[in-house]
Amino acid sequence: MQSSTYVPFVEIASKLPISKGEMLYVISDILEIAKVCRDNGEKFDNEEFIESLQEAVGESGTLLFPTFNWDFCKGIPFDYNTTRGKTGKLGNVALCMPGFKRTRHPIYSFAVWGHYQNSFVEMDNITSFGEDSPFASMFYNNANNLVLGSPKERGYTMIHYVEQKYGVSFRYEKEFTAEYTDENNKANTRTYSMYVRNLDIDPIDKDVQGVELDSWMLDNKAMVRNIINDIPFDKINLRKMYSLVKDDILNNESRRLYVFGNEELLKAAKKEGTP
Repeated sequence: MQSSTYVPFVEIASKLPISKGEMLYVISDILEIAKVCRDNGEKFDNEEFIESLQEAVGESGTLLFPTFNWDFCKGIPFDYNTTRGKTGKLGNVALCMPGFKRTRHPIYSFAVWGHYQNSFVEMDNITSFGEDSPFASMFYNNANNLVLGSPKERGYTMIHYVEQKYGVSFRYEKEFTAEYTDENNKANTRTYSMYVRNLDIDPIDKDVQGVELDSWMLDNKAMVRNIINDIPFDKINLRKMYSLVKDDILNNESRRLYVFGNEELLKAAKKEGTP
């Protein structure tokens, strides 16, 4: 039986604080949204939902869906045209839709549509979170992170961009090499890098489920939350998030974000000058 307050899935985007011309980095828990649709007599359609987001930002806007895949770190070949993302269904659906193109990094790639698409897909960044990466471009273009539902990964990947920019003693740049097949189906061996955790120091996420981080973002007005069909839809301003994380790195030793399993190694790493 349909609820009298139920919002059809194609109308959700129109109920959110989305403006024409915005750049949105979208992550989602579609299973949660689809279940509510089913309970209210609707069948969720991934492409129609993506199209509703396209309409919300307009042709002057930009949409990015994560298509991250960490198999390259294990030496498993990456194929630009066929390797699927491991960060939600919408990204993989977007890869198959007209008008979307993929960025090139084999670990942290995005399906991109809209005004700034070319600037993203032309990037040839070797680092995952460096100044030549999509994360830097999102920061400089004042993008927002749109979190739909309650995905396990809450979309706080941008934190690692801030960590790399300012340097933290519990991460370091690590290279990974594997076979890479490009958009023209030409294969060769390539090396890319990621700012990885130092497992000896054992930095453990302080907030695995995102609840505490969400509260931090909400309390500091970096996030706006809307509840639709009893599901949270969050919009996070990435520049405001950046400022909070930067302050935590420089003035709180990243302890708002992590618990460190090996304090002695952490202290030793700090003495070596990082950050």
